[in-house]
Amino acid sequence: MLTHLQHFKSLLQIFSLLFLISHSNSLNASHVMGSDITWEHLNANKYKVKYKAYRDCRGLPFSVPIQQLSIRCVETGKSQNFTSTKTNILDITPVCNTTPFPCSPANTSATGDGVEQHSFELMINFDSGWLSQMVLEGGCMFEFITSECCVNGAVNTVSGGMFYSKSLMNYCNIRKTATRIDNSPVFTTTPIAYACCNTPMYVNNGGADIIDGDSLAYSLVSVQRGNGITANYNKKLSPEWPMSAYCSSPDSMGRCTPNPTSFPPEGFNFDKRTGDIVWTPIDCDETGVIVIQVEQWRKDISGNNWISLGYTRREMQVRIVSCGNNNPPRIKNKYLDTICEGDKICVEIEAEDEAYSDSSFTQNWVDSLEILWTNTLAKASFEVDSLKFIQKNGKSFAIRTARICWQTEIGDGREAPYPYFLVLRDNACPRNLITSYGHQIKVNKYPSAVRKYSQNGLFLEFESNITNLDSILYNQNWVIRDSLNSNPPIYQSAHGKDTFRFAKEGTYIVTYTISNPPNLCPTEYTDTIIVKQTLVSIDNKVLNESVKVYPNPANEQANIDLGEMFRLLNNHKLQIVNAIGQDVQTIAIQKQHLFIDTKNYPKGQYLINIIDSQNKVLLTKKLMVQ
Repeated sequence: MLTHLQHFKSLLQIFSLLFLISHSNSLNASHVMGSDITWEHLNANKYKVKYKAYRDCRGLPFSVPIQQLSIRCVETGKSQNFTSTKTNILDITPVCNTTPFPCSPANTSATGDGVEQHSFELMINFDSGWLSQMVLEGGCMFEFITSECCVNGAVNTVSGGMFYSKSLMNYCNIRKTATRIDNSPVFTTTPIAYACCNTPMYVNNGGADIIDGDSLAYSLVSVQRGNGITANYNKKLSPEWPMSAYCSSPDSMGRCTPNPTSFPPEGFNFDKRTGDIVWTPIDCDETGVIVIQVEQWRKDISGNNWISLGYTRREMQVRIVSCGNNNPPRIKNKYLDTICEGDKICVEIEAEDEAYSDSSFTQNWVDSLEILWTNTLAKASFEVDSLKFIQKNGKSFAIRTARICWQTEIGDGREAPYPYFLVLRDNACPRNLITSYGHQIKVNKYPSAVRKYSQNGLFLEFESNITNLDSILYNQNWVIRDSLNSNPPIYQSAHGKDTFRFAKEGTYIVTYTISNPPNLCPTEYTDTIIVKQTLVSIDNKVLNESVKVYPNPANEQANIDLGEMFRLLNNHKLQIVNAIGQDVQTIAIQKQHLFIDTKNYPKGQYLINIIDSQNKVLLTKKLMVQ
């Protein structure tokens, strides 16, 4: 039998639970804040699906349904629920060093204003069970779905309802690639759950394909409430403009041309190259949802066609809070650096954080600046200089410099850039301010080419077959010099195939250079060519174009011009044959221009043959005498 105290505690717990449910808008009893779903290849056609669900610690704890992951085959329309395994729970609330994490005990009702990350895993196999059956029925695209009733009641930028988030794997397209397997992009930075009102925000979710190095496309997409059901946006917002943002001269929609480099930034800025999100929140009562999609692309097995392998999404609730006049830490570097494979690159990142200007903040610590990075460059080093303080324009700044160095190797060159992400953090209390940025290093390949030379006496035909090239756009150049290879060129060409006639025999140096645009990572080849006038072979097409007979018909004389080919015709003869095959005249070829006296030739058709030393006819031209 329960004691009176036990009865009282039980009733209190019930009333507390009812209070949480009835006050979901104020206490966020609807606890789901967001999620992201990724996958990792294990072996054969087995994959590990990983997904993370984010919980508002002011609301109810996650229950068993959140562990269920639904897989839907797009082609068949069939779906199946799978129960995943919970791997850990982390409190990811951004707090300063002296403030305890608010979500304690873990997964407990109304513990504090914070965010929990719940991680789950599920093993799947396309060679057995339900997935195998879907493949046999023509299934190619598989959606991994997490859903829960209902969305956090604090969200006021989009309509409420079911929380529904997904990622997509294109299994058939994966099988069309050279490796026939795939590892999805992953999110390497902690999601933002809070943004400071009237304070510039710089956010990157760290979407990167670390294992496969596929080409990624970043985009902002709509919040969904079910299969094919799109949420309605409030207050003139949209998937591409999901939060209210500062504009110095807003239009009727409250928008303007985005400018991420102004201070404060104007508009809602999204960089499709890096995934950077930059804006200045202005609605201090706003709680919105941002959904970023990272789609991966790879060339098929032919190496000619780009195909989509699917996408991953991160959906995250963002609550606008007051942070006083705390200023965000910022960096000033460009987002892309380019090098050639085998070279070493060192990138310096300059960061600064302007000190508080709000006298109402009475704190015993000095504002600090921490620079972290998500190590997506496995072979690179990262170091951070000591913190410095300077005065600039009458203001105090914390200054710090980080340095990333990477000695690349031959073979590191690829079409997709290598991403890395920088996270800057101050130590403001009770909640520190965190900014994150996406940077990239493009490592260009050294292109290669097979050169082919074909020599006919003083004529040299040269061509290249290009391999190991990122793009169909490239630059190439042939340069021919004498044996000293130092005098001015005697011929240059930018064609893939060309022909040149040398003035004399000798040894020549041919230099061929090919590079990726814009003239980066050039590969240079040097070949030695020995030119002899002795005939090796004669191209009949070239010979036919070179030899000219005129006038034709002829009266008293026919002129035969052998062109430049006459130099290849040593020990050759010119034979004239009448219509019945009789040899009328034979002349040894000793010069370029030959003259035939035809005034005593009977009228009719004659054949002019060029015959080599083995009496083989190389060319026949017709001549009419009238």
